[in-house]
Amino acid sequence: MHLTLNASAPVVRRHGTALQLTVLAAAAYVYAVAEMAPIGAMPAIAADLHVAESHVGMLTAAYAFVSVIATVPLVRATAHWPRRRVFLLTLVCLAVSQALSALSPGLMLLGASRVLCAATHGLMWSIVVPIGARLLPPNHTGRAATAVYIGTAAALVVGNPMTTWLSLAWGWRPTVGAVAVAAAVVALLARLVLPPMPADPPAPRPNQPGPLRNPRLITLCVLTMIGVSAHFASYTFIVPIVRDVVGIGGRDETWLLGAYGVAGLVTMAMLARVVDRRLFVTVIGSLGVL
Repeated sequence: MHLTLNASAPVVRRHGTALQLTVLAAAAYVYAVAEMAPIGAMPAIAADLHVAESHVGMLTAAYAFVSVIATVPLVRATAHWPRRRVFLLTLVCLAVSQALSALSPGLMLLGASRVLCAATHGLMWSIVVPIGARLLPPNHTGRAATAVYIGTAAALVVGNPMTTWLSLAWGWRPTVGAVAVAAAVVALLARLVLPPMPADPPAPRPNQPGPLRNPRLITLCVLTMIGVSAHFASYTFIVPIVRDVVGIGGRDETWLLGAYGVAGLVTMAMLARVVDRRLFVTVIGSLGVL
């Protein structure tokens, strides 16, 4: 099997490409922090709302479930919208959702408030890398993807450990409120620095099977599901495991979560050029290591 990465539309040539990619990475960072905020703040949320930590952990599972259900319909509904408009919509939904979460008086309302950003989570990830790819030459698509995903790695290095620390120092509500402010700031920057970008033109598919009959696409989806499920199954409850099994608690958890993220950031930097040349080897190798 041979895999390649290609931008789906002509490159948008504008000055400030580095700034544009930084804004995309910042959006990935904020979304990743918001998604996994209940993990680092789990003890603080459980204590404040008087519920078990396992119930708080279910917020992440519910978030993923809503994202799975909502992504495909939203992607289809917004397929003809300019890419920047869709991108801004996801960031605004994230900011509103996090603001409501910070004000939630109970676990049920906290979970309900996260539905809005969970619904647009998959939509954001479906367009953020293609937007980055259109900012660079076609043969640099892998590097564009790496630049965007640096935001996710940075969330593991800085965002989630900081969420843990701030939830202990300030409380989880001001911490989530800060995420809402960050999402609003990134939305404003995206409006200022990103070009409108018309929707991708429909790609011709002569003699190609539909999505549900395409074995390569199905294989890719299955591999993605396995990799993401393995990652989040362990990471969702990493704080209680580190505290109760390993015996590391309090602010020391921050250092361990940071080391986890640093490992991902270093690996991404190492593979930035390789992924453009040897995508298949990179994918299989990453899944094998995982």
